[in-house]
Amino acid sequence: MKALDERAETVQNDIKKASELRLEAEALLKDYEARLNSAKDEANAIVAEAKSDALKLKNKLLEETNGEVKAQKDQAVKEIELAKAKALGQLQTQIVEMTIIVASKVLEKQLKSEDYKAFIETELNKLGKLSA
Repeated sequence: MKALDERAETVQNDIKKASELRLEAEALLKDYEARLNSAKDEANAIVAEAKSDALKLKNKLLEETNGEVKAQKDQAVKEIELAKAKALGQLQTQIVEMTIIVASKVLEKQLKSEDYKAFIETELNKLGKLSA
């Protein structure tokens, strides 16, 4: 009987130790799960922050690019306006010069009324061909 009692006590001690080990393992598992969840939350926060930073950078770069494009467009418009003004100025100068030439030719000739009309038409046609 003594052997059975000792064996029963050993089995009970083993069961008690196994139960304690199981409780300890469950506690460790909960601790690891909590750490894992914490790590996942931290990783998600890092990813969210990285996405936010990337979006901010994208928006900043778009804003800078749009500003540069607008500045280039404005500069091109100014250059076009200057070229247009210069061309108009040159055209006006040519018209004045041609008018002076026509007027001087008219003054050089003592023309009859019919000759005068033909001369003016000829000179105006020349002006039209030069400006075209």
